[in-house]
Amino acid sequence: MELETRIRGLNIEVIEALGEVIFDLDTVEDLQNWLDNLNI
Repeated sequence: MELETRIRGLNIEVIEALGEVIFDLDTVEDLQNWLDNLNI
């Protein structure tokens, strides 16, 4: 799974940020868009 691989490769700061927004994301597409908009 590409999405799983992307998430596993995130650093701790991004994981923490994801933890703050995860419940605001309604779909897998929302998660993919959030990841696509990271400035890393």
